[in-house]
Amino acid sequence: MKYILQAFMVLLLLQSCQSDELKVSFKTIEINIPGTLGPSLKHKSKYYCYFEKDNPLGKYTIVDFYILDESGKVQATIPPPPIKFSDYNLTVRNDTIFTTNYKSYTSFYLDEKKKKWIRDLSTLNIIFKDQNYTVFNRSLDDCCSKTWFKDNKTGQQYEVFTENAIVNKLNNVYYLSTPTMILKIQDPKKLESSGKFNADHPPTSDDNPQKGIEILYQNKFSQMFMFQSSLATSFVVKQNLYHLYSEGGSTKIVVLKDDNLINIFDLKDDIRPYHPLYEKNYYSPYMGYQDEFGSYRSPYAKMNYVPGNEYQTLPFSTSDPNRSGIIEIDKNKVNIITLYNKYQEPILGEPYTKSWVEKNFMDFYTHFNTLSIQQIDRIEKKENALNLTQYSICDDCCSDCCSTSCDEIPRVYQKIERKYIHLITSYFYSPENQSLKLIEFQWKTQSRATIYNKDNFEVWQNLNTRKIFAPKFEWLHAFLKQKLGEPVSENPSKAIWETETQMVELSYNYDNFNPNRNTNTKLTLYKKQKN
Repeated sequence: MKYILQAFMVLLLLQSCQSDELKVSFKTIEINIPGTLGPSLKHKSKYYCYFEKDNPLGKYTIVDFYILDESGKVQATIPPPPIKFSDYNLTVRNDTIFTTNYKSYTSFYLDEKKKKWIRDLSTLNIIFKDQNYTVFNRSLDDCCSKTWFKDNKTGQQYEVFTENAIVNKLNNVYYLSTPTMILKIQDPKKLESSGKFNADHPPTSDDNPQKGIEILYQNKFSQMFMFQSSLATSFVVKQNLYHLYSEGGSTKIVVLKDDNLINIFDLKDDIRPYHPLYEKNYYSPYMGYQDEFGSYRSPYAKMNYVPGNEYQTLPFSTSDPNRSGIIEIDKNKVNIITLYNKYQEPILGEPYTKSWVEKNFMDFYTHFNTLSIQQIDRIEKKENALNLTQYSICDDCCSDCCSTSCDEIPRVYQKIERKYIHLITSYFYSPENQSLKLIEFQWKTQSRATIYNKDNFEVWQNLNTRKIFAPKFEWLHAFLKQKLGEPVSENPSKAIWETETQMVELSYNYDNFNPNRNTNTKLTLYKKQKN
């Protein structure tokens, strides 16, 4: 009888979800933008989106920032702020869009009229605010991920140890959901006073860092497998608290009943809020598909929401890198907006790439002293090459944003010669007069981070890179001998040509330990240093 009653209650909840209380809709928008969707949000009928591109020459993700209208048409492309895009987010407060890097805690706000990001020195990471309290959080160090309640009248702060909490208020009670827990705070003044715990004084067995809270739900997975499930967010609809919950590659809308999460609605397909744990959807021979482990709400980059419990948005990914989007929670409406990206990099083919390199290398060699970066841009854009330049790091660098000199940041373009084999061209130039200083052609394999399924990974893993890149060295060696004469220095994997003003280096680099990642062929043209 007990189980029949529970089943009847779940059926009533499900009917309520589908009718008046909670409405779920699905929408697909076609876009054509290079990269994969990163931190993004919807605000006032516009989509504010970072699109991320793999960096074949460095460790920091390359991003572009777009504003799209409701149909997916690009309204504006805005240079990203000068931060290193590793752990970062995108949020909105008081109708202003913010980007924050959580390693340096550097924050910028978007001046949409000027199409520019402006440094913000005073921003707290506010996640909720009502008449009584302002709630904010920040991960100060490895030991101390905190959420603070600041009394708006007295200024007194109270703290609780939670990781990246979502705050909802229901019947004058505060509910905090983290990736692994749902907490209830009846009175924030019963929490620990702020300032007791920090990096120098982490909690001990005699302390009570969870003072003043009631744990309503806690992930029952062991520490090793705790990220197989995750609470993505929580929201209030008509005096009921709902949760978006991911487990085993699927996402559901659930409610908490008697310490159990009861399923109300299954989202179709393989929608996963935020990006999965570890790297994005790539295949690992040791762990299988990373996205099989469910989604994990990172305390940094992937949590994008609007404070308050009336409206919030958060991005989601799927196993298909071309299908991602935004979950919009607007009062009792949950809108699943899929952005179907139709962008495809052209595959040029080896004969065309070979002809392009021979022609343009000799043009560059002949006119090196008068060649400008603007000419390079025109040449590369004619081939629809993918621009992988990290513009943001070079724009108004500040000491805690970046440490790279603008002189060290090249213009970088990528062309696909054939599947899994890319040609990366890098152009170092003088910012003062735009003249070229060094040009490098590099053939290398596709980045492992962009391999999205098992079959492709196995083909990539079994590439015979020696047979691919050694012949390129032989072809270029013969070509350069024909055009430039005998090299001044030579060994089986390297050759150098030299004039009074410039040098040419050709090299073949085989990595016995990691041949798929690091084996390459390089052709470099550069000006000689003046004595």
